[in-house]
Amino acid sequence: MQYLLSLGFDLNNLGAPLEVSVTGEVGGPPIAMANGAYMLQKGDSLDVAVRYAVKAGDSARAKVSSLAMAATLTGERPGKHLSPFNKFDASTLVREWGLPASLSVRDVQSVVTTRALRALTVSARRGGWSVAGYLSLLIEREDEDGGGKLHPHMFPFSIALTVGD
Repeated sequence: MQYLLSLGFDLNNLGAPLEVSVTGEVGGPPIAMANGAYMLQKGDSLDVAVRYAVKAGDSARAKVSSLAMAATLTGERPGKHLSPFNKFDASTLVREWGLPASLSVRDVQSVVTTRALRALTVSARRGGWSVAGYLSLLIEREDEDGGGKLHPHMFPFSIALTVGD
């Protein structure tokens, strides 16, 4: 199955927490949860999309730099994988991103979405993981001289994943 990890924020309110959701087959309903963890199976793929809202007419924009996630095993019998995506490494880094796509919403705001070029494939057969991550961005805003100024920004987030039974 194909799932979507969606990370969202408001570019005009960077103090608010990152919105994190995992939905079923891309565009589908949320996937099943057990004990607060999203349930996946070996061979499933997890696409990643970053979306942000910005007021109409605002020249600010964000560029995704990377997404880093570190998994910690949970449960009594966590299995043989250090993460749900890699047997030998507990960390996962997503660095390759597609071009942003913008959608205007009633001339009030635009929603910009950038998708990772590669999906994460679940390689574990079973186990539970607490996954902590950071989304790294470069935010560009115009300064008084009309030039663009880049500001780095990071959003922390966490999710719980269970694979198998």
